[in-house]
Amino acid sequence: TFDLTAVTQVAYVTAIQGGTPWLGPLNDTMSGVKDSTHQTNWRVDLSDSTFFNDTNIWALTDFLTEDLYLDFTTLDAARATVGTTGIGVLLDNKPSSMYFTATSKCIDNVQVAPTLFVSGRDRFFPNLQPDVGEIDLGNEFGLQFTPSSL
Repeated sequence: TFDLTAVTQVAYVTAIQGGTPWLGPLNDTMSGVKDSTHQTNWRVDLSDSTFFNDTNIWALTDFLTEDLYLDFTTLDAARATVGTTGIGVLLDNKPSSMYFTATSKCIDNVQVAPTLFVSGRDRFFPNLQPDVGEIDLGNEFGLQFTPSSL
């Protein structure tokens, strides 16, 4: 047996930091064939000093999932998208880095002061790998092509 204590104090998200273990020597490449999926990872700090180092553990419960507390977005949906549960989809190469953004939200949709909403970003390089019958030109990790001057 064990003791269980329920607390009714509200805890707000105070910080979000991307920490997805991308590929490559600099841990910065979203790599795979077109339409491959990649689970993102976020550290979320709460106002009561509680933190989640890996938001994927939320999927282990029926009551505390990422989509209840975080909204996910990207500014370049032609290259990579991110769904409501933080699953990224690789669509195309990009000649520069890009970000997925996670923003806190209230699970009961109650309007709170905008300063209570917190965002964090996870930077990566979208770099497609060849599918069956295709060839790949360029770098395996990081940017597809390294810029050079003439």
